[in-house]
Amino acid sequence: MRTCRSISQLRPRRQRRGVLTLWTAISILFLCLLVTGVIQIIYQSGVKTQARHCAESAALAAGHAYLSDDLLRLRQQSFETEARKIRSTDAAVKIAGHYHRTSVAPQLTSNHVQFDQDSIQNAGGAAVTVPAWIRAGWHSNAQNSSSPFWGPIVNSSLDVAATVSMEHSPCGFRIPQNGTLPFLPFAICDDTAAENPVSGTTSTTGYWTQQIEQGKGADQFSWNEAAQTFERGPDGIPEISVALTSTNTTPAPDTFIPLQLQARNVGQAYSVAQQIDSGLGSSDLQSLGLQELRYPCGIASCTLAGTQVTQVISALQRKIGQPCVLSLCTTGVNSDSTTSVNKVTLKRPVAVRVVQTLKSTAGTTRVILQPCVFVTSTAITSSQPQFANNRYIYSVRLVE
Repeated sequence: MRTCRSISQLRPRRQRRGVLTLWTAISILFLCLLVTGVIQIIYQSGVKTQARHCAESAALAAGHAYLSDDLLRLRQQSFETEARKIRSTDAAVKIAGHYHRTSVAPQLTSNHVQFDQDSIQNAGGAAVTVPAWIRAGWHSNAQNSSSPFWGPIVNSSLDVAATVSMEHSPCGFRIPQNGTLPFLPFAICDDTAAENPVSGTTSTTGYWTQQIEQGKGADQFSWNEAAQTFERGPDGIPEISVALTSTNTTPAPDTFIPLQLQARNVGQAYSVAQQIDSGLGSSDLQSLGLQELRYPCGIASCTLAGTQVTQVISALQRKIGQPCVLSLCTTGVNSDSTTSVNKVTLKRPVAVRVVQTLKSTAGTTRVILQPCVFVTSTAITSSQPQFANNRYIYSVRLVE
């Protein structure tokens, strides 16, 4: 009897233990599902973050790779635009491949890079096609081979892309604090005559326009990007020859007019050579009472003494091959009656590389310049027509 009572008393306890075990299993299963969901959310967030960084880097790389000096050739072939697209796409895929190998970012292929087109008509009549924007990224069908378990779940909702705008209408430069801009402290005269009321055409008389944009300058040098040097031989981009003189009174059309880009105290000398080496800094603009350099604007010109000419030549030789901003101005030097300072009116920026300096038989020095494509984030974009479609200066910016 005692044994029977003991067995009957034990049955409810076993049943209760069975019920507790079932609830424990359900709780553990629910907890596992909850943890799995949290991990999935964290992983998906990480993938999208890495994909965003990858897409932005790829789009920026594509934009910079598209822009090169061959855009300035007056005679363009139809296949050159496709070649630029391929070069740009390869740059995007290459940098995205690095992200894919070192993170959970999806793999990016050439199908994930898109271009929009905007036609620029240069002065030589050749249509140069530059995309208004370039986009790189994935839609929901992207495949992430780096994670075979979570990839299909995450990729089903992956829709990440980045777009860069290709801006080429600079009306000035905003240099960050303690930053500098490669800037030659010189100007070249380039005037355009008024429209002919009979024919309706505009006659260009500017020295830069004639030599570079109408292709009348000599084409004797080509820039080797891989070797970072100039070589003898034509490349379809003409050069311009300017004269470095020690006076700024009634300059000739081909005069290389030196500019004073720093305010100086009385008796304090201004060094054009040092300005060439250091570039244009935010402190230089602040000394002139400017927060940014805006075109058109009046800037003081200066004269070069004999010893200064030698220093300037040396500084220009150190700049050979380096892309720099150069300003075009209106013809003539205007005297400011209030300050007794000669000023020139800068009207638009271009970009050049110094090719070489030559000593002429008359004792003057001629500087050979070749236009180039220059990409900078300091450019201020304008919608005004006189600044539209600048062939030389570009900004590649991410679009939000």
